[in-house]
Amino acid sequence: MELKHVLVTLDYTPENLNRIAQALAPAQVTFCRLSDRQAVSEALKTADAAILNSDLNDQILTEGVHLRWIHCGHAGLTKSARPEVFARGIRLTGSAGRSAPALAEHAMMLMMALSYNWNGYLANQRSKIWAAPQHAGVSLYGKTAAILGVGYTGSALARRLKAMDMTVLGYRRSCRQDPNVDEMICAENGGNVEQLLPRADFVILAINLSDETYHLLDEKRLAMMKPGAFLINMARGALIDEPALIRALETGKIAGAGLDTVTQEPLDPTSPLWTMPNVLITPHTSPAFALKQDNSVAVILKNIQALQCDAPLVNEFTARDVYTHPI
Repeated sequence: MELKHVLVTLDYTPENLNRIAQALAPAQVTFCRLSDRQAVSEALKTADAAILNSDLNDQILTEGVHLRWIHCGHAGLTKSARPEVFARGIRLTGSAGRSAPALAEHAMMLMMALSYNWNGYLANQRSKIWAAPQHAGVSLYGKTAAILGVGYTGSALARRLKAMDMTVLGYRRSCRQDPNVDEMICAENGGNVEQLLPRADFVILAINLSDETYHLLDEKRLAMMKPGAFLINMARGALIDEPALIRALETGKIAGAGLDTVTQEPLDPTSPLWTMPNVLITPHTSPAFALKQDNSVAVILKNIQALQCDAPLVNEFTARDVYTHPI
Protein backbone atom coordinates (compact mmCIF):
# COMPACT_ATOMS: atom_id res chain seq x y z
CA MET A 1 0.00 0.00 0.00
CA GLU A 2 1.45 3.34 -1.04
CA LEU A 3 0.59 6.16 1.36
CA LYS A 4 0.42 9.68 -0.05
CA HIS A 5 -0.94 11.78 2.83
CA VAL A 6 -1.01 10.81 6.50
CA LEU A 7 -2.72 12.65 9.36
CA VAL A 8 -0.80 12.26 12.65
CA THR A 9 -2.32 13.45 15.94
CA LEU A 10 0.16 11.78 18.30
CA ASP A 11 1.30 13.76 21.32
CA TYR A 12 4.81 12.33 21.19
CA THR A 13 8.31 13.79 21.52
CA PRO A 14 9.70 15.67 18.51
CA GLU A 15 12.28 12.92 18.08
CA ASN A 16 9.67 10.20 17.83
CA LEU A 17 7.44 12.25 15.52
CA ASN A 18 10.45 12.81 13.29
CA ARG A 19 11.12 9.06 13.17
CA ILE A 20 7.54 8.48 12.04
CA ALA A 21 7.73 11.22 9.41
CA GLN A 22 10.96 9.78 8.03
CA ALA A 23 9.43 6.31 7.82
CA LEU A 24 6.42 7.71 5.93
CA ALA A 25 8.53 9.61 3.38
CA PRO A 26 7.87 10.58 0.63
CA ALA A 27 4.24 10.80 1.81
CA GLN A 28 2.94 14.17 2.99
CA VAL A 29 2.48 14.22 6.77
CA THR A 30 0.14 16.58 8.62
CA PHE A 31 0.78 16.90 12.36
CA CYS A 32 -1.98 18.40 14.48
CA ARG A 33 -4.04 17.78 17.62
CA LEU A 34 -7.28 15.84 17.28
CA SER A 35 -8.96 18.72 19.12
CA ASP A 36 -8.07 21.07 16.25
CA ARG A 37 -11.12 20.11 14.25
CA GLN A 38 -10.44 22.58 11.44
CA ALA A 39 -6.91 21.31 10.81
CA VAL A 40 -8.11 17.71 11.03
CA SER A 41 -10.92 18.46 8.58
CA GLU A 42 -8.53 20.02 6.09
CA ALA A 43 -6.14 17.05 6.29
CA LEU A 44 -8.93 14.51 5.89
CA LYS A 45 -9.82 15.91 2.48
CA THR A 46 -6.92 13.94 1.01
CA ALA A 47 -5.47 11.76 3.80
CA ASP A 48 -5.34 8.04 3.06
CA ALA A 49 -4.08 7.13 6.54
CA ALA A 50 -4.40 8.43 10.09
CA ILE A 51 -2.16 7.74 13.10
CA LEU A 52 -4.13 8.85 16.13
CA ASN A 53 -3.30 9.59 19.73
CA SER A 54 -6.64 8.13 20.83
CA ASP A 55 -9.62 6.25 19.47
CA LEU A 56 -11.07 7.45 16.20
CA ASN A 57 -14.09 9.72 16.43
CA ASP A 58 -17.07 10.46 14.20
CA GLN A 59 -15.23 13.24 12.39
CA ILE A 60 -12.44 10.90 11.32
CA LEU A 61 -14.89 8.36 9.91
CA THR A 62 -17.28 10.85 8.34
CA GLU A 63 -14.75 13.14 6.69
CA GLY A 64 -11.95 10.64 6.09
CA VAL A 65 -13.49 9.23 2.93
CA HIS A 66 -10.08 8.27 1.49
CA LEU A 67 -8.74 6.52 4.60
CA ARG A 68 -7.31 3.05 4.07
CA TRP A 69 -5.34 2.62 7.30
CA ILE A 70 -6.01 3.90 10.82
CA HIS A 71 -3.64 3.32 13.72
CA CYS A 72 -4.64 4.19 17.29
CA GLY A 73 -1.60 4.70 19.50
CA HIS A 74 -2.88 2.70 22.45
CA ALA A 75 -4.27 -0.72 23.30
CA GLY A 76 -7.90 -1.81 23.58
CA LEU A 77 -9.61 -0.33 20.52
CA THR A 78 -13.16 -1.04 21.64
CA LYS A 79 -14.33 2.45 20.64
CA SER A 80 -12.59 2.19 17.27
CA ALA A 81 -13.57 -1.34 16.22
CA ARG A 82 -16.81 -0.12 14.66
CA PRO A 83 -18.73 -2.08 12.03
CA GLU A 84 -18.36 0.72 9.47
CA VAL A 85 -14.56 0.57 9.72
CA PHE A 86 -14.50 -3.02 8.52
CA ALA A 87 -17.38 -2.50 6.08
CA ARG A 88 -15.32 0.18 4.34
CA GLY A 89 -12.24 -2.05 4.21
CA ILE A 90 -10.19 0.27 6.41
CA ARG A 91 -7.28 -1.52 8.06
CA LEU A 92 -7.23 -0.87 11.81
CA THR A 93 -4.24 -1.37 14.09
CA GLY A 94 -3.26 -0.41 17.62
CA SER A 95 -0.29 -0.28 19.97
CA ALA A 96 -1.13 -3.24 22.18
CA GLY A 97 1.86 -4.44 24.20
CA ARG A 98 3.44 -1.04 24.71
CA SER A 99 2.99 -1.26 28.51
CA ALA A 100 2.76 -5.02 28.99
CA PRO A 101 5.39 -5.30 31.78
CA ALA A 102 3.75 -2.53 33.82
CA LEU A 103 0.28 -4.01 33.34
CA ALA A 104 1.54 -7.43 34.39
CA GLU A 105 3.07 -5.89 37.54
CA HIS A 106 -0.21 -4.09 38.21
CA ALA A 107 -2.11 -7.38 38.02
CA MET A 108 0.37 -8.97 40.42
CA MET A 109 -0.03 -6.07 42.84
CA LEU A 110 -3.81 -6.60 42.90
CA MET A 111 -3.40 -10.37 43.26
CA MET A 112 -1.03 -10.08 46.19
CA ALA A 113 -2.96 -7.31 47.93
CA LEU A 114 -6.17 -9.34 47.76
CA SER A 115 -4.59 -12.64 48.73
CA TYR A 116 -2.76 -11.01 51.67
CA ASN A 117 -5.94 -9.12 52.70
CA TRP A 118 -4.21 -5.77 52.44
CA ASN A 119 -7.50 -3.93 53.06
CA GLY A 120 -7.67 -5.64 56.46
CA TYR A 121 -4.09 -4.75 57.37
CA LEU A 122 -4.58 -1.17 56.22
CA ALA A 123 -7.72 -0.81 58.33
CA ASN A 124 -5.76 -2.00 61.39
CA GLN A 125 -2.91 0.38 60.59
CA ARG A 126 -5.27 3.34 60.41
CA SER A 127 -6.85 2.25 63.71
CA LYS A 128 -3.35 1.82 65.24
CA ILE A 129 -4.01 -1.85 65.96
CA TRP A 130 -0.85 -3.99 66.18
CA ALA A 131 -2.49 -7.24 65.03
CA ALA A 132 -3.30 -9.19 61.95
CA PRO A 133 -6.85 -8.85 60.63
CA GLN A 134 -9.34 -11.68 61.11
CA HIS A 135 -8.32 -13.11 57.74
CA ALA A 136 -4.54 -12.92 57.74
CA GLY A 137 -4.19 -13.81 54.06
CA VAL A 138 -2.51 -16.59 52.13
CA SER A 139 0.60 -16.90 49.98
CA LEU A 140 0.42 -17.20 46.20
CA TYR A 141 2.91 -20.09 46.32
CA GLY A 142 1.47 -23.22 44.69
CA LYS A 143 -1.77 -21.51 43.68
CA THR A 144 -3.32 -21.71 40.22
CA ALA A 145 -3.91 -18.69 38.00
CA ALA A 146 -6.07 -18.69 34.88
CA ILE A 147 -5.16 -15.90 32.45
CA LEU A 148 -7.99 -15.20 30.01
CA GLY A 149 -6.24 -13.56 27.08
CA VAL A 150 -2.61 -14.62 26.72
CA GLY A 151 -1.43 -11.74 24.54
CA TYR A 152 1.28 -9.25 25.42
CA THR A 153 0.11 -8.55 28.97
CA GLY A 154 -1.05 -12.10 29.62
CA SER A 155 2.28 -13.51 28.48
CA ALA A 156 4.25 -11.03 30.61
CA LEU A 157 2.08 -11.95 33.59
CA ALA A 158 2.51 -15.69 33.00
CA ARG A 159 6.29 -15.32 33.06
CA ARG A 160 6.16 -13.52 36.40
CA LEU A 161 3.69 -15.94 37.98
CA LYS A 162 5.79 -18.95 37.02
CA ALA A 163 8.71 -17.31 38.83
CA MET A 164 6.49 -17.32 41.93
CA ASP A 165 5.93 -21.09 41.61
CA MET A 166 2.32 -20.83 40.52
CA THR A 167 0.51 -23.09 38.07
CA VAL A 168 -0.55 -21.02 35.06
CA LEU A 169 -3.53 -21.87 32.86
CA GLY A 170 -4.25 -19.83 29.74
CA TYR A 171 -7.08 -19.11 27.35
CA ARG A 172 -6.69 -17.46 23.98
CA ARG A 173 -8.47 -17.31 20.64
CA SER A 174 -5.68 -18.63 18.43
CA CYS A 175 -3.75 -21.81 19.11
CA ARG A 176 -0.35 -20.41 19.96
CA GLN A 177 1.44 -21.85 22.94
CA ASP A 178 3.34 -19.92 25.59
CA PRO A 179 6.39 -21.39 27.36
CA ASN A 180 5.18 -20.08 30.73
CA VAL A 181 1.65 -21.44 30.47
CA ASP A 182 1.26 -24.96 31.82
CA GLU A 183 -1.97 -25.59 29.94
CA MET A 184 -3.41 -23.52 27.10
CA ILE A 185 -7.08 -23.67 26.07
CA CYS A 186 -7.73 -22.33 22.57
CA ALA A 187 -11.06 -21.17 21.18
CA GLU A 188 -10.00 -22.25 17.68
CA ASN A 189 -9.91 -25.84 18.93
CA GLY A 190 -13.30 -25.57 20.60
CA GLY A 191 -11.86 -24.63 23.98
CA ASN A 192 -13.93 -22.64 26.45
CA VAL A 193 -13.14 -20.56 29.54
CA GLU A 194 -15.50 -22.83 31.47
CA GLN A 195 -12.77 -25.47 31.38
CA LEU A 196 -10.55 -23.24 33.53
CA LEU A 197 -12.82 -21.37 35.92
CA PRO A 198 -13.43 -24.17 38.47
CA ARG A 199 -9.69 -24.85 38.72
CA ALA A 200 -8.29 -21.39 39.33
CA ASP A 201 -7.52 -19.58 42.57
CA PHE A 202 -7.10 -16.41 40.49
CA VAL A 203 -8.87 -15.51 37.25
CA ILE A 204 -7.17 -12.65 35.42
CA LEU A 205 -8.82 -10.87 32.50
CA ALA A 206 -6.35 -9.59 29.90
CA ILE A 207 -8.50 -10.28 26.84
CA ASN A 208 -9.76 -7.93 24.13
CA LEU A 209 -13.35 -6.72 24.47
CA SER A 210 -15.51 -7.44 21.44
CA ASP A 211 -19.04 -8.60 20.74
CA GLU A 212 -17.69 -12.15 21.19
CA THR A 213 -16.30 -11.46 24.66
CA TYR A 214 -18.96 -9.04 25.98
CA HIS A 215 -20.02 -10.31 29.45
CA LEU A 216 -17.58 -13.18 29.08
CA LEU A 217 -17.99 -13.65 32.82
CA ASP A 218 -21.73 -13.66 33.36
CA GLU A 219 -23.66 -14.99 36.36
CA LYS A 220 -23.36 -18.59 35.15
CA ARG A 221 -19.60 -18.43 34.69
CA LEU A 222 -18.97 -16.48 37.87
CA ALA A 223 -20.79 -19.28 39.69
CA MET A 224 -18.31 -21.74 38.16
CA MET A 225 -15.37 -20.08 39.87
CA LYS A 226 -13.78 -21.89 42.77
CA PRO A 227 -15.10 -20.75 46.17
CA GLY A 228 -12.43 -18.49 47.62
CA ALA A 229 -11.10 -17.47 44.20
CA PHE A 230 -10.16 -13.90 43.25
CA LEU A 231 -11.01 -12.08 40.02
CA ILE A 232 -8.66 -9.50 38.47
CA ASN A 233 -9.73 -7.31 35.55
CA MET A 234 -6.92 -5.56 33.66
CA ALA A 235 -8.83 -5.36 30.37
CA ARG A 236 -12.29 -3.78 29.97
CA GLY A 237 -15.19 -3.55 32.38
CA ALA A 238 -17.85 -4.91 30.03
CA LEU A 239 -16.12 -8.29 29.99
CA ILE A 240 -17.95 -8.86 33.29
CA ASP A 241 -21.65 -8.71 34.06
CA GLU A 242 -21.17 -6.15 36.83
CA PRO A 243 -24.44 -6.71 38.77
CA ALA A 244 -23.67 -10.44 38.78
CA LEU A 245 -20.16 -9.70 40.05
CA ILE A 246 -21.55 -7.55 42.86
CA ARG A 247 -23.87 -10.38 43.90
CA ALA A 248 -21.01 -12.89 43.85
CA LEU A 249 -18.92 -10.60 46.05
CA GLU A 250 -21.74 -9.82 48.45
CA THR A 251 -22.62 -13.47 48.95
CA GLY A 252 -19.02 -14.62 49.25
CA LYS A 253 -19.26 -16.80 46.15
CA ILE A 254 -15.87 -15.42 45.20
CA ALA A 255 -13.35 -14.10 47.71
CA GLY A 256 -12.66 -10.75 46.11
CA ALA A 257 -11.94 -8.70 43.02
CA GLY A 258 -9.22 -6.34 41.84
CA LEU A 259 -10.68 -3.98 39.26
CA ASP A 260 -8.60 -1.62 37.16
CA THR A 261 -11.60 -1.08 34.93
CA VAL A 262 -15.38 -1.11 35.29
CA THR A 263 -18.33 -1.01 32.90
CA GLN A 264 -19.00 2.72 33.20
CA GLU A 265 -15.98 4.91 33.94
CA PRO A 266 -15.66 6.73 36.21
CA LEU A 267 -17.38 4.35 38.59
CA ASP A 268 -20.68 5.71 39.91
CA PRO A 269 -20.27 7.04 43.49
CA THR A 270 -23.29 4.98 44.50
CA SER A 271 -21.78 1.67 43.37
CA PRO A 272 -21.38 -0.81 46.24
CA LEU A 273 -18.00 -1.79 44.77
CA TRP A 274 -16.45 1.31 46.35
CA THR A 275 -16.97 0.16 49.93
CA MET A 276 -16.67 -3.62 49.72
CA PRO A 277 -13.85 -4.86 51.97
CA ASN A 278 -12.97 -7.58 49.45
CA VAL A 279 -12.57 -5.23 46.47
CA LEU A 280 -9.59 -3.18 45.31
CA ILE A 281 -10.13 -0.48 42.68
CA THR A 282 -7.62 1.41 40.56
CA PRO A 283 -8.92 4.05 38.11
CA HIS A 284 -7.90 2.44 34.81
CA THR A 285 -4.32 3.51 35.22
CA SER A 286 -0.96 1.85 35.71
CA PRO A 287 2.46 2.95 36.94
CA ALA A 288 4.63 4.98 34.60
CA PHE A 289 6.55 2.84 32.14
CA ALA A 290 9.60 4.46 30.57
CA LEU A 291 9.41 2.57 27.27
CA LYS A 292 5.69 3.12 26.68
CA GLN A 293 6.02 5.74 23.93
CA ASP A 294 9.05 4.11 22.32
CA ASN A 295 7.24 0.77 22.20
CA SER A 296 4.23 2.39 20.56
CA VAL A 297 6.45 4.04 17.95
CA ALA A 298 8.12 0.69 17.26
CA VAL A 299 4.73 -0.82 16.39
CA ILE A 300 3.88 2.12 14.14
CA LEU A 301 7.20 1.87 12.30
CA LYS A 302 6.75 -1.88 11.79
CA ASN A 303 3.31 -1.31 10.32
CA ILE A 304 4.48 1.45 8.00
CA GLN A 305 7.13 -0.91 6.67
CA ALA A 306 4.60 -3.75 6.43
CA LEU A 307 2.22 -1.58 4.41
CA GLN A 308 4.99 -0.61 2.04
CA CYS A 309 5.80 -4.23 1.25
CA ASP A 310 2.31 -5.74 1.64
CA ALA A 311 3.31 -7.79 4.70
CA PRO A 312 1.00 -8.69 7.63
CA LEU A 313 0.35 -5.84 10.04
CA VAL A 314 1.11 -5.93 13.76
CA ASN A 315 -1.93 -5.76 16.06
CA GLU A 316 -4.44 -5.68 13.23
CA PHE A 317 -8.12 -5.86 14.13
CA THR A 318 -10.61 -7.71 11.97
CA ALA A 319 -14.38 -7.87 11.69
CA ARG A 320 -14.28 -10.54 14.38
CA ASP A 321 -13.15 -7.83 16.82
CA VAL A 322 -16.13 -5.57 16.17
CA TYR A 323 -17.85 -4.02 19.19
CA THR A 324 -21.42 -2.76 18.93
CA HIS A 325 -22.58 -2.52 22.55
CA PRO A 326 -23.06 0.91 24.18
CA ILE A 327 -19.88 2.40 25.59
